[in-house]
Amino acid sequence: MLNKINIYEYFSQTLFFMMKKFKLWVILFFIVVTVVFTWPLLPHLHNGLTIIQVDPLLNTWILSWDGHAMLHSPTGLFQANIMYPAGDVLA
Repeated sequence: MLNKINIYEYFSQTLFFMMKKFKLWVILFFIVVTVVFTWPLLPHLHNGLTIIQVDPLLNTWILSWDGHAMLHSPTGLFQANIMYPAGDVLA
């Protein structure tokens, strides 16, 4: 009976470490795939958006506002502060 318990513990620990190693390989794989598919963006993170390009900045602000509003006040999602006196500017 003692041998069966030791074998069970051995295999459960081995399986645990194998799954941990497998998960690390999967995470590494997806990091590499992300870098490959977004390659031109990675070396230009510091200067990817210029002032001349207004639409990417606006879309970035809208996504940021949506995230902020969903966390802090979901009912005020459309009451953004981009054009302050006007209401429901994102509707």
